Amino acid sequence: MYSALPLVTTLLLAAAEDPKPDAPPPAVQAVIDGYLKAVAAKDVDAMAKLADVPWLDRDRQMVRDPAGLRQAMERVVDQLPKATGKRKVEAFSYKKLREKTKDEAERKLLDEVLGEDGYFVFVEDDGNVLAERQILIRWKGAKAAVVAGPLKPNQLSPQNRIPDEVEKLLGKADTFELYSLDPQRPVDAEGKVVPPKDSFHGWKVLGKTLVKGDAERKVLADALRLGAEDNFGVVAACFIPRHGIRLVSGGKTIDMVICFQCLSVQVFVDDKAAKGFLTTGEPQKVFDKVLKAAGVKLPEAAKEK
Repeated sequence: MYSALPLVTTLLLAAAEDPKPDAPPPAVQAVIDGYLKAVAAKDVDAMAKLADVPWLDRDRQMVRDPAGLRQAMERVVDQLPKATGKRKVEAFSYKKLREKTKDEAERKLLDEVLGEDGYFVFVEDDGNVLAERQILIRWKGAKAAVVAGPLKPNQLSPQNRIPDEVEKLLGKADTFELYSLDPQRPVDAEGKVVPPKDSFHGWKVLGKTLVKGDAERKVLADALRLGAEDNFGVVAACFIPRHGIRLVSGGKTIDMVICFQCLSVQVFVDDKAAKGFLTTGEPQKVFDKVLKAAGVKLPEAAKEK
């Protein structure tokens, strides 16, 4: 399911209303094919030959100087997931979608980068919505050029993000603890949950480790950041957490109860519930590796096979 994304949802819904993609002019199609091939090969030189300014960067900043174009493409070259199945590539005329973009600021941004006759290209790997990427093509004066991408939907409209309060402590907490949690809650004869003696916000603690090294902290923090960036609104109804993080600094404590199965993170600031965020399941591999190296027990379903 999708959260409220002013730009991305509008365009996805617009595409859904007219499920048949457009057939772009041959010159545009050639640029799409060539650019995807160059990105897959991580060939920035080949990418640059097909790109132009103004370019919309991954942080929504506009690159207008050709000198900065290569650096901008280096920031997105790794963002196209490796194809694991049948890749679907669909192009939609921006002219068709423009009227669906009600937000004036968003429309102004796209007008500048796409022009009147540009194309929005959606790339999806084997039906995996979390692997969706978007490429923008400007078509002007019979010339086609890539002007953004591959971008993650959350980079175009960053609604899901780690809260600032959490982000600040991720990089400078006095203590950084990683928890392994039991996702199964014991119940009594009446079916009521029995709070465990050793718990982390109601979940039994199987073990924990104090992450001391800056390098290891960064690996965990970066994995969590990437998980949040990659999720643009997909979440399941369950909450079966297997991991937790406790950050303590200057008398403040921030806890995160993490369910990589439902892609959701609950946040507590000084033991009070705060705004959470979404993630993907990818960071779990990094979290489990750190826990395993520290000799911490993992829940059965989270063990590596």
